[in-house]
Amino acid sequence: MTLLAADRREARMSRAKRYTATHPWLTFELHLEHAPVRMWTMLGECRSKCEHLRNTPLRPETSEQLRRIYLAKGVQGTAAIEGNTLTEEQVQEAISGELEVPPSREYQKQDINNILEICEDIAHRVLNENRGDLSWEQIREVHRRLFKDLEVEDHNPPGEIPTVDIGVGRYRGAPREDCEFLVKKMIDWIDSEWSRASPDADRWVDSICAAIIKAVIAHLYFVWIHPFGDGNGRTARFLELQILLRAGVPWPATQLLSNHYNLTRDRYYRELRKSSESGGDVVPFLLYAIEGFRDQLVEQLQFVTEQQHRIFWRDYVYRIFRDEPGEAADRRRQLALEISRRDALISRAEIRVASAELALLYVDLDDKTISRDLADLEKRGLIKRSADGYEANSDLLLPFLPPGVPEEE
Repeated sequence: MTLLAADRREARMSRAKRYTATHPWLTFELHLEHAPVRMWTMLGECRSKCEHLRNTPLRPETSEQLRRIYLAKGVQGTAAIEGNTLTEEQVQEAISGELEVPPSREYQKQDINNILEICEDIAHRVLNENRGDLSWEQIREVHRRLFKDLEVEDHNPPGEIPTVDIGVGRYRGAPREDCEFLVKKMIDWIDSEWSRASPDADRWVDSICAAIIKAVIAHLYFVWIHPFGDGNGRTARFLELQILLRAGVPWPATQLLSNHYNLTRDRYYRELRKSSESGGDVVPFLLYAIEGFRDQLVEQLQFVTEQQHRIFWRDYVYRIFRDEPGEAADRRRQLALEISRRDALISRAEIRVASAELALLYVDLDDKTISRDLADLEKRGLIKRSADGYEANSDLLLPFLPPGVPEEE
């Protein structure tokens, strides 16, 4: 069958589907000609920040910490937006296998564990096995695993399209008999070459920028179609995760959209409603999602920058004491490092109890020794004193940064 004949056959099939009357905005077309410049600017920022994250070397323990922090944020966001009240700290415990909850909340723990397993499995398949293709069967399997060992309503058979009409509030999903066709059509559309990282293409879009657009559009279309009785939003967020991962977006950054939707939950639902009521205008939802993604990337890069500063500071402090062997120099070096790890000022009286390391260092030493050590570090410029205590003199790092005019607030 020729490509033209196949297109005509598909067009005939589409016309025969009931969704063309009930959900005419499911056109599988993308018109961004009138998208504001601000959207493209934010997309460019997102791409730049993703590249920055991907190319920034971190110590293995810091990289793992970053992964766990944002995995917890994404998983907690995905669960919380659907009513799970476990906190981000409890999700961290779940990641470590240490979460304990009373029997009445065991179902919430199971919900979190299911989401964690799916996220980790998607990451493993994409990053380790290079298997990033989307399919209807994979989506059904994800939905089944989402409700593993959980009670489900009769209208929500895991991995199956229910026979009754499904919706949220006043919104009703696509006709049940059309859902599988629509999801498969969505997958083909998302995977088609409507954008590619090729300078020879007539309308060139960078691969990461295209992936962000595709991830958000896939989320929007899947929620519009609403094939399952429950869990459509969560399944849509797994689609986003997979699309972003396979395009090379760093793993911690792939969790940011879920966190954004949760942090702005009221607006999330409002933008979803407006997108269908507008007749399928995707640009406002894209703007909302891309802006949140950009803002979350800024926060993530701040974390990475802080970790790099800590590494640089540690190296600087060691260099200061490099040619000074002896117990006193070792102790003062450790004191400088411990003070730099604190987010708040530390008084002289708190030195002995500030950490286990400092308590051990000064267990057999008098207060005069502490005062001399603090005075030595202040003289070297490693710490600075105020009326309320001492803090690391991070201004020492400023000469090592590239010169530039500070950004306006």
